[in-house]
Amino acid sequence: MDKKMPNVSIITTNWNRCQYIERVWRSIESQTHRNIEWIVCDDGSSDGTGDLAREAGAHIIRHDTNRGYDQTLNSGFFYADKSDYEYVVTMDA
Repeated sequence: MDKKMPNVSIITTNWNRCQYIERVWRSIESQTHRNIEWIVCDDGSSDGTGDLAREAGAHIIRHDTNRGYDQTLNSGFFYADKSDYEYVVTMDA
C-alpha cells in the first residue's frame, strides 16, 4: 500500500537570526519527509535574515517593525492556513 506523505508547513519566527538560517535550512533539507514548505516570519530584522531565507527557498512574511513573538507566529499561522498543507509545525531559529 502506497501512503501519501502529508504536506507539512514549518514556521520559524526570526528577529535578527541571520547566523542561524543556514543551519535551520540544512536541518529541514536533511529530513526524509519531502512535502514541506518553510515559512519564515521575519519580525523586522535588520541583519538580512529574510533575504537569506528567501535565497534558501523559504516563503517570507516580513514585518517592517518588530512586533514580538506572538504576532509573528500568528502571521505564520495565517499564511499556513491559506495553503493546502495539512500540518503546521513551529521551529525555533
